[in-house]
Amino acid sequence: MGVEAGVGGSWDEVKEGFSRLGEELEKAFERVGREIERAFEGVGEARAGEELVVCPKCREENVAGAKFCYNCGKKLK
Repeated sequence: MGVEAGVGGSWDEVKEGFSRLGEELEKAFERVGREIERAFEGVGEARAGEELVVCPKCREENVAGAKFCYNCGKKLK
């Protein structure tokens, strides 16, 4: 196959390369997942003493002053 396409290297080298690539991608996704979790910690949770407004459509709790529901997008009063 490689000879016909003019590409050097054995099939075992190709498989090893894909294996290493898969391992590196898995590590990268795990790292990004942890970073996303840290970035969203506490989002949507009320801070101590902060007033909440409940969406009449989906019942999501939104911070007072929000113009639209964070969950469904309905305009809040």
